[in-house]
Amino acid sequence: MKKNIVLCDFNHTMMGVHNEVMPLGIGHIGSFIMQNYPGMVDIRLYKFVDEFLDDIKIFKPDLMGLALYSWNTKLNLHIARHTKNIFPELIVIGGGPNIPSSRDETLRFFNKHPFVDIIIDKDGEIPCSQIVQRILHDDNREELIHSNIPGTSMFDQNNNELIQNSVGARINSLDEVHSPYINGLMSKFFKYSHIKLAPFIETNRGCPHTCTFCYASGEYYSKLIWASIDKLKQELEYFGLHFRNQHNVRLFVADNNFGIYEQDCKFAELVRGIQEKYNWPRYVYTTTGKIRPQKILETASKFKWGFKIDMSLQSLDDKVLKNIKRKNIEFDRRIQLQNEGKKKGLHSTTDIILGLPYETKETFLLGIKKVLGAGIDKITVITLIKLNGTTLKEQLNKHPKNYLFKHRIVPRQIGIYFGEPIFDAEEVVVQTPTLSFSDYLYCRGFSLIIQSIHNTALFPELEKFLKENNVHVFDWLLNIYERLRNESTVLASVLTLFLEETTNELFDSEEALHKYYQQDNKINKLLSYDLSANLLAKYTNKLISRDFPSLVELAIKTAAYLLNKSHKKNDLSIILDDFNRLYINSRNIEQIINNGTKLKEKTYINLTYDIMRWYHDSNTVEIRNYKEDSIQYLISFSKDQFFFFKSLIALNEKDFEVKMQYYINHKAQDLFPTVEKAP
Repeated sequence: MKKNIVLCDFNHTMMGVHNEVMPLGIGHIGSFIMQNYPGMVDIRLYKFVDEFLDDIKIFKPDLMGLALYSWNTKLNLHIARHTKNIFPELIVIGGGPNIPSSRDETLRFFNKHPFVDIIIDKDGEIPCSQIVQRILHDDNREELIHSNIPGTSMFDQNNNELIQNSVGARINSLDEVHSPYINGLMSKFFKYSHIKLAPFIETNRGCPHTCTFCYASGEYYSKLIWASIDKLKQELEYFGLHFRNQHNVRLFVADNNFGIYEQDCKFAELVRGIQEKYNWPRYVYTTTGKIRPQKILETASKFKWGFKIDMSLQSLDDKVLKNIKRKNIEFDRRIQLQNEGKKKGLHSTTDIILGLPYETKETFLLGIKKVLGAGIDKITVITLIKLNGTTLKEQLNKHPKNYLFKHRIVPRQIGIYFGEPIFDAEEVVVQTPTLSFSDYLYCRGFSLIIQSIHNTALFPELEKFLKENNVHVFDWLLNIYERLRNESTVLASVLTLFLEETTNELFDSEEALHKYYQQDNKINKLLSYDLSANLLAKYTNKLISRDFPSLVELAIKTAAYLLNKSHKKNDLSIILDDFNRLYINSRNIEQIINNGTKLKEKTYINLTYDIMRWYHDSNTVEIRNYKEDSIQYLISFSKDQFFFFKSLIALNEKDFEVKMQYYINHKAQDLFPTVEKAP
């Protein structure tokens, strides 16, 4: 008799879908089970709760698998508890990076969630397949508990005993798992009318590095396993057929160190072929490696468009890096790679973690200054999260003295299910022995300025002008920050509110968080997006849209203050006036979005300096040499942009907010019109 299996990677959707990618992890597990027991199982995958609840009215599951991540663990467990109440004989298993890691945590987990029968540590294909084999032989819960399946933890309620089995062998190749795209298991994720999910492709699995803050570090994942080029080619072709010309659908690549191996180069060539054939994907998202910069550049250059060199640094302080067992590319080599990439039209990004052990306010700011001086296009500052399964979390739990850990809601990860509010939360580090809480808040505030003014690419021409006159971009941004901290303006009030909310989102425990937000008025604010957004994204939106002319004025006024020592006053006034006119007419995102498809296809402005030619010229000639009597510039939007604006208008209010948050914080320049000298 066939066994019914449901594999679930639920996402909250009341505030828009947080994770837009297709659930490849459960797809691989389901596909592996299908190929091992053909015709003996009926497997269904779920990302959305409503669809699942409708299906189980007529589809009785024998086994329920949960993919537990920091953003959906509470939701998955809540739905599993409800499902077990309906089907008491159901076997519930949980896996993924957010399972408890220590023995004590595992005991607490089973005591709190007695409806969960089994936890799987690390990769799930083989353990899940072995569990299914037992279920096909009609083993009951007690028999499963004593089956000694590698990588599993179970609680024997009869004997009040925790049974844990060491992790076993991994699959040797990703080709051992048939593609869940090609065999049709994931076909429904391409067909939803209410949302476009992005395809996720796994080129390899594992990481040879030992960073203590990362789940993928350690011996288990130290050896990489690969998918063959043939398998990847089939999947990319399948994606291309479905997403031809759809630039709003991104391609995500599961790879912790993309670009450092020869196969990565071959994969990039495959993607290039799909881009040429299907005009898709416009954007390719992955994380590039930490070694072999020339190979990364070679690989990145293969894509037609849509690829960034995303080489995370995490910290630039040697003591911090040594403690977390991380070694970055030599910074000079990083700059060389980036500069060579820019010649090929490649953008660069990096991540910096705030709150790592031994980091101070001074070393953090020094690292930011170094990164800005190197010309990296986007710097994302991330608060340190105590992630399950990481060595760093174990270290922090053993030595918590002078650390301050707080709990906050994962942005937008809330919902009401069966009348009960469910929040998914994370534990973050907001104070260390070397970083006070006030220092943490100062660095968070500066991160907002970096995100809003530098990362959004609102003023890259002005940044070049500053560098041309030996003014450091860091000093400009820090000066803007200090002005906002000491002014009483609309923009200053945005910063004040950001810092207040950054403080108020933190709670001493998950229980305190739940108690606070379960009040009716707080629930309504959460669901209205007022309290549940990513704060950096939320306040970036406010800072650049609430009063854009004032933001331009602040940016230029601050630049003028720093430039007065190095530039003739008359020339400077005319140049900065040109920058002001350029930005007011081409970078006002609020105006662009509010007008949408009503925007004029073409408008014109007159400038004294040929700013755009100067900006794009690779030589080092100063802007004063680009002065003319009067230059007319054409400002125009492309057909693709008008198509995008039209697709935005079609979204419901919450999905519109999520999509706009993404674009403003990650791809703002794609909203800007083309500015070029009029013919």
